[in-house]
Amino acid sequence: AAAVTAEEAAQAGEVVAAARTALRERVGPGTAVLAPATSTTAPPVEAPAAEKAALRGATLRLTYLAGLGGLPSAVAPAGLVGGHPAGVALLGAPGADTALTGLLAGWDRAL
Repeated sequence: AAAVTAEEAAQAGEVVAAARTALRERVGPGTAVLAPATSTTAPPVEAPAAEKAALRGATLRLTYLAGLGGLPSAVAPAGLVGGHPAGVALLGAPGADTALTGLLAGWDRAL
């Protein structure tokens, strides 16, 4: 962070604000975006740290939209992939927290 100039920080802030606006315009009332909850199932405990870091980065690229947009997100189990648990995430419009959890509660019961 010390290497970032004030001008660069201001430019980055503008990009983030524009992205937030664009995302909120696309995820309006009555809209839910379905996505994987993670980029993969959990890696083996003995996996090298670099592999775990790469998987963590891939998962962050999937999940950062809620934080960027200031939007609610909820996660539920979706089943097994290769014998390992996998989940789904729903991203919704501002204020849709209860609706998202209601959708996922029904989803979970359907499994």
